[in-house]
Amino acid sequence: MITPYNSCVFTKLIKFFRNEIDCYRALSADLRKLLLSYYFYLAAYPMLALFTNAYLWRQNSDLRQLIVFNLFYCIGLPLGFYVNGLLLRRFSALKLYAIGTFMEALSSLLVVFFHSGTLMSLVWYGLLAGLGSGLFWGNKNFLSLKLTRGENRLYYNTLESAGDLMANMIVPALAGAFIAFSGQGAYKILMFVAMILVILSGYIIQSSKVEGLSVEPMLVRHPKEIWNSVRWFNLLSNILVGAESIIPGVLILLLVGKEGTLGIVN
Repeated sequence: MITPYNSCVFTKLIKFFRNEIDCYRALSADLRKLLLSYYFYLAAYPMLALFTNAYLWRQNSDLRQLIVFNLFYCIGLPLGFYVNGLLLRRFSALKLYAIGTFMEALSSLLVVFFHSGTLMSLVWYGLLAGLGSGLFWGNKNFLSLKLTRGENRLYYNTLESAGDLMANMIVPALAGAFIAFSGQGAYKILMFVAMILVILSGYIIQSSKVEGLSVEPMLVRHPKEIWNSVRWFNLLSNILVGAESIIPGVLILLLVGKEGTLGIVN
């Protein structure tokens, strides 16, 4: 039975969604492409991060392998940012953005398809993932700052955050359930799907028309005390983030042993 109250709520919802659509359409074409591209990356990321670590643990429950892979990912990440600054002097940010996503996905693909069980292979795979992530985020942030301004930037960042939240709620649960029902061979399918998603992510952004990306000096000389304080805070907080991204997953697999549970908990 439709009551006046229900009708009023429905009307307000319709008005809300129409307003959101109008706000989205008000974004520039290049910004909409960047947002869609980022959504494809977000859909792939839980498979690349969470389930790459889960796969490594599944092979022989060797914590050293997880530590080595993630340690060299963390080493490769700032190197990727620095190398990206050098490459931007000669190459398009759009191309480097796509290359970064591809490198990150390729690392996970190599782990699942060609993991030799040696720590040295994980050193190279971790570095590849870190360098790719540095290239991606360096150019993603660069493009976001270039294409957004003021309230436009606030709205765009809100859409990004909403997409991030949804992807990290839905993808781990679906991927974990898929592995639970399909067995260990499902890891290869997931990484193949993730590779397709990041290729689409890089392809979508290539038709954007972004000009005038000047490269500022990459290192801050003679930083103020507040700058150093912020950097130390950032370093320590991200160490915690790194630990939180690995340790809970390992505990779930150790105590419960099911990828379906891993995905749902995450």
